[in-house]
Amino acid sequence: MHSFEEKAVMVFTEKSQEVADDIMKDLVRGVTFLNAEGGYTREKKKIVYCVALSKEIPKIKEIALKYDKRAFISVNDVNEVKGKGFKERYL
Repeated sequence: MHSFEEKAVMVFTEKSQEVADDIMKDLVRGVTFLNAEGGYTREKKKIVYCVALSKEIPKIKEIALKYDKRAFISVNDVNEVKGKGFKERYL
């Protein structure tokens, strides 16, 4: 069984810019905005997407909920990640 250190986080919130700004400032993690549309409401939305370490997830949740108590947060395991900010691991 793998122990996944990296997680992919998606935050669905009306306060995407504020959440993204705090993640970038407090955790020094890059974020990406994904354009989305509500299936029921047809409202245009921006999803905050970030890859972070497992130990950073509680802080990301705290940031999201600080700005939006109704934020929807999805956390998924990442099998592999390469790029600035992540060192290559060998399993």
